[in-house]
Amino acid sequence: MTRTRQQLSMFVPSNAATDLERVRCIVDPVQSSLIPTHVTLRREDELTDFTLIRPRLQSLHMPPVVLSFGSPEVFDE
Repeated sequence: MTRTRQQLSMFVPSNAATDLERVRCIVDPVQSSLIPTHVTLRREDELTDFTLIRPRLQSLHMPPVVLSFGSPEVFDE
């Protein structure tokens, strides 16, 4: 039986993903090889009715999101 996973993802344009891809290749090389740089917005258990989400997404008129990162921190768990 083939299982299908559904999620709502925001993909990072390739011209903006260079630095993120370098990190992904180190942190999770398997996932990095399977799917391009993205942010998971909603997972399958949160996608109960996509017909309600689609109009909200289509009505967005927002500028690009800019992310800034500080130095990495090591932590447990």
